[in-house]
Amino acid sequence: MAQLVEQEYGFVRDHVHRRLGPALRRDVDTQDVVQATMLHALRRAPRFLVSDREHLRGLFVRMVENTLRSAARHQQRQKRDPRREQPRAAPADD
Repeated sequence: MAQLVEQEYGFVRDHVHRRLGPALRRDVDTQDVVQATMLHALRRAPRFLVSDREHLRGLFVRMVENTLRSAARHQQRQKRDPRREQPRAAPADD
């Protein structure tokens, strides 16, 4: 599995780079997501049964997507969503 992870490292890095949106990119580094994905794959390797390279890549893509979703949820819990903010009304003159 370690050899397969090494061979697919570039594929995973490119996928993360494409999928990491601007909001997450401010708080999350591409390399951190890649490393988390690869460590997860190595730790869980005995549970995975893959039939070919495409199946392995699909597994990596799913791991990346789960990692990005988790990071996005964490980011949204940490601060208000700026898309929902509205300007304050001007104070009324009495």
